Amino acid sequence: MRRTWMGIVFLLCGVALLPAGLRAQLPKEHKEAPGSLDGEVVDAKDAPVAGAQILWQAADGGRPHVLHSDAQGQFRIASLRAGLYELRASAGNIWSDWSHNVVVRPGVKVNVKLRLRPIAPSAGPQSN
Repeated sequence: MRRTWMGIVFLLCGVALLPAGLRAQLPKEHKEAPGSLDGEVVDAKDAPVAGAQILWQAADGGRPHVLHSDAQGQFRIASLRAGLYELRASAGNIWSDWSHNVVVRPGVKVNVKLRLRPIAPSAGPQSN
């Protein structure tokens, strides 16, 4: 009777420890380091633009964010999740084109150059 009881105890202990042993055999999940987006805002002559406003958001239409370039026209968006992003810069009445679908990967620093260019005013509707 005592051997049977001891066998049952060992069996139950083995079953209880089995999930821990199996988990130890599985590969460890590594958290992905966030990516970052570094950039520069320049004018039509490639000169840096200090204090330019940069509008950025996830390409899926998430909430937009705003930041400003430093004295050398540089900006940095740190700790971004992997995904697609859209950016645009402005200074006064001068805008850059949208940079669409900028790919950010885990642990990778992406560089973007946003070039401001004057947009000709529209002539307005013409009458016949």
